[in-house]
Amino acid sequence: MQSKLLKKHFPLTILISLGLLIALARFHTYDEPFERDLMTYAVMAHEMLAGRELYSDLWDIKPPGIYLTYAAAELIAGYGPNSIYLLNIVAAIITLFGVYFAGTALTGGRRSGGLWAAACWAILAGELQLEANQPNTEVFMNACLIWVWVLFVKADWNFSYRKAIWIGLLIAWATLYKQIIIVTLFLLGGTYLIMLPAKLERRLALTQVMIMLGTVGIVWISVFSYFAILGRFKAFYDTIFIYNQYYAGSAVKNILRGLFIPQQLFPPFPQLAYPLIVLAIILGTLILFSRKRTWIFWLAYAVAIQIMVALPGKFFSHYYQLWLPLLAVGFGGAIIELGKIIKPIWISQLVATILIIALLYLHLPQYQLEPIEWSRKKYGDLFIITKNLAQEIDNLLQKDETFYEWGHHVGLYYYTQHRPPTGVFPTGALINGPLVQELSQRVIADLERNNPEMLILDHNPSVLKNQPLVLKWLFSKYTWIPIEIKTPAASNYFSVFARRGGHLESQLLINK
Repeated sequence: MQSKLLKKHFPLTILISLGLLIALARFHTYDEPFERDLMTYAVMAHEMLAGRELYSDLWDIKPPGIYLTYAAAELIAGYGPNSIYLLNIVAAIITLFGVYFAGTALTGGRRSGGLWAAACWAILAGELQLEANQPNTEVFMNACLIWVWVLFVKADWNFSYRKAIWIGLLIAWATLYKQIIIVTLFLLGGTYLIMLPAKLERRLALTQVMIMLGTVGIVWISVFSYFAILGRFKAFYDTIFIYNQYYAGSAVKNILRGLFIPQQLFPPFPQLAYPLIVLAIILGTLILFSRKRTWIFWLAYAVAIQIMVALPGKFFSHYYQLWLPLLAVGFGGAIIELGKIIKPIWISQLVATILIIALLYLHLPQYQLEPIEWSRKKYGDLFIITKNLAQEIDNLLQKDETFYEWGHHVGLYYYTQHRPPTGVFPTGALINGPLVQELSQRVIADLERNNPEMLILDHNPSVLKNQPLVLKWLFSKYTWIPIEIKTPAASNYFSVFARRGGHLESQLLINK
């Protein structure tokens, strides 16, 4: 009786242990300086909770899902690193359980396949070179998409309209992080229609896929309606569709680059290269001899991932995080398939153990690095300097004073906790693109109203030479009395100036 109970709860025990391992690994980099995307989400969420309006006041190029997620975390854990740590481990553990069930489904219900997949995910989930130890958008996309895949694959045995609605809801929520997620529904839904489960009519399967698409449509109609009722539809639509189309460029060209240019096709994570090459050889051999529908779904998901990586046209390292759950699931599936081909079964288990040890061998050294070194290896000194400079800014300004940062370093607002004088953060949109005039006028109006005491100028020679509208206005208002920056190397990235006729300028002149 006791042995049966232990056997029943063994997978849950392993998953809880792996979850604790992930939490411990994330805690190791708790004090790492955050990169700019995370700071943008955190600051915008904080300002939303303070009553500022998304898109018509606060402006960034993402759909609302990421800001709502960060706002929810702030309500639970407060404004600061605690909320980011909470998001980090919750998303990773949700994905961990999804990977377990995906690995189990891929292997026909074998829990060992799910456990090997989960173990692989626990190691890959914090990959340094893919910036995977911090909760950027892809972390939350993975948490949704792996469960979409689970529901599709489990549909082989027991599909229902309820599952179709759940798939639609998960896809819809994921599209509120990035709209490109819809690619997954088209590819997995198309695969489902082509390779129908036994005894399922195509008409019924088509109805189920239409329910999924309809659910996504209802969610987005609700989002459109929300912004329309509040009088912010144009601001929302211009940001999410007009500007993002300009930002990404040609979707066809981006996809072709992502699928056929080797340096865009393969993610930049050489630390994983050798064990994953071995895994790829195993997978390739097995898939050639396997006609199982679950593996076809695996391949369809792989194609969807690379298209999603390619669509924005930027190929940033963190985009490739979308591959990690799928690779982990493929690892668990490959081990089970290998056990069917090569007897006795302990040989496949030995292969799995060797590969897990190899992954650990390649990953453990990065946990010997201090958190600041993680940031330096990923981004250079930039975000370290940003965090240190924030302390200097805080010391120069009074509590009710603020500053404006021209650039992309919203972390200065986050670390100082001085409220931003304008809600338009990506200054690239103030230089080029379809919304230059509209956003520039909004920024100037915000700055005139709030009169920030200090200007932080992000060095960019080409921008300084061309002087877009907002920058011309800034140069007419801020005194060229450089403030000495004590943070090492900060002057390589930033210059700090005082507002003409302001309190800070008078203090600087007295001290000088």
